Amino acid sequence: MRSSDRKNERGCADLAFAHNDLMNRPGQRASSNTFSNPHEQESKVKPLSLIAPFLLPALLVGGLAAQDEGKEMQSLKQQMQKLQQQMDEMRTENDEAIEDLESSLSRAMAEAGKSRSGTTGFLFTGFATFGYRDAQGSASSFDASFSPIMLFKLGQNLFVESEIEFEIANGPDPAEPGYETEASLEYIHLVWAARDDLMIGIGKFLLPFGQFAERLHPAWINKLADAPLLYGHDGIIPMADVGIDVRGGFSVMRNGSINYALYLVNGPQMDTAEGTIVAGTTQDFNYSKALGGRLGFLPHPSLEIGFSFLSGKTGFDDGGGNTGNLDTLLLGMDLGYVKSFDAIRGTLDGRFEWARSDVDANAAIIGGVDNVRSGWYAQMAYRPDKLESFAKDLEGVIRYDSISLPSSLGEDRNRFTLGLNYWLGNSTVCKFSYQLDDKQDSTENVDAFLFQVAIGF
Repeated sequence: MRSSDRKNERGCADLAFAHNDLMNRPGQRASSNTFSNPHEQESKVKPLSLIAPFLLPALLVGGLAAQDEGKEMQSLKQQMQKLQQQMDEMRTENDEAIEDLESSLSRAMAEAGKSRSGTTGFLFTGFATFGYRDAQGSASSFDASFSPIMLFKLGQNLFVESEIEFEIANGPDPAEPGYETEASLEYIHLVWAARDDLMIGIGKFLLPFGQFAERLHPAWINKLADAPLLYGHDGIIPMADVGIDVRGGFSVMRNGSINYALYLVNGPQMDTAEGTIVAGTTQDFNYSKALGGRLGFLPHPSLEIGFSFLSGKTGFDDGGGNTGNLDTLLLGMDLGYVKSFDAIRGTLDGRFEWARSDVDANAAIIGGVDNVRSGWYAQMAYRPDKLESFAKDLEGVIRYDSISLPSSLGEDRNRFTLGLNYWLGNSTVCKFSYQLDDKQDSTENVDAFLFQVAIGF
């Protein structure tokens, strides 16, 4: 055998021996004479040196491959991040474009709306009444009225408010009995809201003298079927007048606020037969305007205290050539308190108003005596609206009012009214009331039963 063949055989044997030794070592514990034979140790180590040249290239190739894979992953991540950034930028641009388009569309619609009639904003509301009255000494009768209220919004800060009252009245000729419909313009008021706390108006408006005329007179808000004596026939306080007004308010203290109203109007005219002042005419007969106003203070949202005045000259013409101007001053005070209490399971609504009218004396008017009138009323209502029964829709009302007239008229009045209301809805109420009316210098008192259904819509 040649030496080269013997070397190949010996190399193959060494490789086989090294393989068997590596396979058997992990599961066996080395004996004390494992390395006792140097020749055997040498024979076991040498074959590994033969394998190393084959293992190193494989490890190098694997490392390079892993390195290339890591670079590819890093490159892919960078590309994905770049794509995500581009998508975010496109999304932002799209959102901004959509917002710009919506803003442009809104402005275009607003401008188009301003130029078209009938699309500026309109609200139709109001109230209606159906009543019955049975008073001593007169025939009982039914009545009805309809009072539409219209609001027109002419712009962002400009609107018109108006109320017309339609009533059924007796015919003018007793010989021809019948019914007619009377219409009266209660107010028509153009208002500009200069700021949130300032409004300026012109037209015929309800006078902010006290609280009842401006805030409580609608039938579905008024707790009783008629108005207090201060505002009724032969009353002291005029309901409305024609002119300009400024109104506003601001906060004070922690929970308090102040509201104010100042107005310049044509001024009152004198009813020479009764000595009462009448306001709301569109012509200033005496070329003198009247100045008035009210200041309201709310130390708490539930309580308001108000002070009112009206000063000017009252013109008169008795039809017999007697004309003139009479210095006139009206003063008033009002109080309103509305609060809900858990202890009594309901809501209290209290009102108080006082007023005094002083008009210069004139021989052509009620005999020339001093024309000084005063009056007041106090009212309290309670509704157990926190109960979970039928009673929550009931409301009890008590009102006492009094008026003092000039001595020549001699009919001071004191009136006590007891009422019970049943609420069919938030703005629909049935009112039952009984009045004890005490007229001084009168042969008998005039008591009356009143019933009214008031509907706000």
